[in-house]
Amino acid sequence: MQQSYGYIFGILKRNKRLLLLSGAIAAAGSGLQVLYPWLSRLQVEALEGRASLTSLLQSPGAIFMAVVVMILIVQLVTTLVSGLGRLAETYVRERMEVDTDRVLYEKMEQLDAGFLESPRNRRLIYLFFDVSSLPHALVTFGGSVLKTAIALLAIIPILAMTDLTVCLVIAGFGLVQLWLLRIRMRRENAYRLYKERAMAGINELIFLLRHRFHQLLRASGEDRIMPKFWDKRREAVALEVRQTKISITFSILNRVIENLSLFAAAVVIGQRVLAGELSIGAFVMVTMYTAQLQTSLSDINANIGEWYRLRATFLQLGFFLTMRPRVNVETSETPDESIAGDVVLDDVHFRYPTLQQEEQDYIGYLVQQLDLDNKRREVWPGDYDLVREWEQLASDNREPFEKVLRGVNARFPRGAITALVGRNGSGKTTLMKLLLRTYDPEQGAIELHDRPLGRLMPRYLRHLFSMVTQEPFLLESFSIRDNAMLGCDPDLKDDEIWEVFERLGLTAAVRAFPRGLDSLLGDEVGLSGGQSQLLVIARTLLQRRPYVILDEGTNQLDAERELAILEILQEIKREATVIIITHRMTTARKADQILVLDEGRISEQGTHAELVAHTDGLYRHFWDIQVVK
Repeated sequence: MQQSYGYIFGILKRNKRLLLLSGAIAAAGSGLQVLYPWLSRLQVEALEGRASLTSLLQSPGAIFMAVVVMILIVQLVTTLVSGLGRLAETYVRERMEVDTDRVLYEKMEQLDAGFLESPRNRRLIYLFFDVSSLPHALVTFGGSVLKTAIALLAIIPILAMTDLTVCLVIAGFGLVQLWLLRIRMRRENAYRLYKERAMAGINELIFLLRHRFHQLLRASGEDRIMPKFWDKRREAVALEVRQTKISITFSILNRVIENLSLFAAAVVIGQRVLAGELSIGAFVMVTMYTAQLQTSLSDINANIGEWYRLRATFLQLGFFLTMRPRVNVETSETPDESIAGDVVLDDVHFRYPTLQQEEQDYIGYLVQQLDLDNKRREVWPGDYDLVREWEQLASDNREPFEKVLRGVNARFPRGAITALVGRNGSGKTTLMKLLLRTYDPEQGAIELHDRPLGRLMPRYLRHLFSMVTQEPFLLESFSIRDNAMLGCDPDLKDDEIWEVFERLGLTAAVRAFPRGLDSLLGDEVGLSGGQSQLLVIARTLLQRRPYVILDEGTNQLDAERELAILEILQEIKREATVIIITHRMTTARKADQILVLDEGRISEQGTHAELVAHTDGLYRHFWDIQVVK
């Protein structure tokens, strides 16, 4: 928790000048609001002919006009301050969101990338990118508290000097409002949780019918689905009506309490006016101050609920800040020159790491605190399910995972194409993660051109490797040129891009797009799976890096196009170490050497001809299944 506060307040401290300016504007706006009831009193008393400014101005008319001018000036200044406040708030928000994102991404770079590959874990971590707005939410919360404090500090003494009974009446009704707010939050949050779970299934059904109705028609299944659809739609209406009833009921109750509070204050002050103890102007002023005070009390109640929400986010942010890198970067370095050469693995053992002890401890603390908040029902309903997800994360990481790699010895030589084949789950992709130093081996060593991999900075390694994965990584709403040049020399010429596209057979398709290389993916043009994979391969060729890895990187291409890719790889292997992970034996046979990974070990190694000659080997088994049979 302390880490979260330190992180947020560090960002606030870096923007303290902007925050002071924003706070000063908020304070000025609140102060101006406090002036209105006092000026209204002067205005009424001027009409009565007994204004308190008679010592300065002779006639009631002059006093009345002076007060009108003052009210006009206050209104104009209030409008100006409000505009300046909105401008300052926008600037503060944007500056702090950029600042927050910068810190978050610096932290993300150090995290366990394998941890982030789990969709559930990504949800837990990506939740923190809502933290980009957290400092601003905290500032907004602070501004609201400041305005409330100014109103209370300015109004309560005035009311107390006028009539202490009014303060006691308003305080009593304020406590009733606070009690009502607690009941409302508990009712609404509990109901929202129920509603969200019910609506999840309803929304899935709505999505199915709106986007897949033609497929239902084709399968003649609409007769079965449509009755459920209408039942679910009626259920959705009932849920919305029920929630609206809850909201309206408590809104009415709250409004009744507010009006009763104003009525009671008006009765108390009215009695004194009738008794001749106070003027009509004082009555108007007290009534207006009472309304402002009532609003401030409502704001206090709302701020308490907002604080619980912010606190829940702080708690979860703490886990993000507690996580430490899974590789030791303190002893790592960035060489001056680019490394290019053989990759050697010597007796490499590896199991995926579990959560570290301090991370486990923090999750225990987080779950305990969120559970406590949930029992109070002061948090948003999404936190109910999040508690269960945090508990599941801790449960999954209590026992060590099984080893994925068990004593791997291999060499991936420069100037050759090495194919890595094996069953699903045999450790092929894990091996590639170790080469990129996403993790360090549990035992054994990896070397790049006789340099220990564990002494090279992960950021440096990412610039040595080009990766083509099974799912092509492309940026939507970016141009084809942007995607082709990702990670390339920024001075790369279009002619070089077209040359690579020509070799891959992409030229005709790209030239047919409305704006060629400037066409935006997703917005203006769509690529097939094969075209997407070719674009990523083109990017790999344009990056010209010394290590190239294709992890099922040609699985969406036809045999003819794949053969063309392999011919290009045969050319670039003179300048690079090329590794192909594949399930296609027709692809593996084109490699200069083949490694067969089975249950975390290299079980076979050799050329296609050598391995296919082993009738009892796993490679021969794959070959017979895919090609011979």
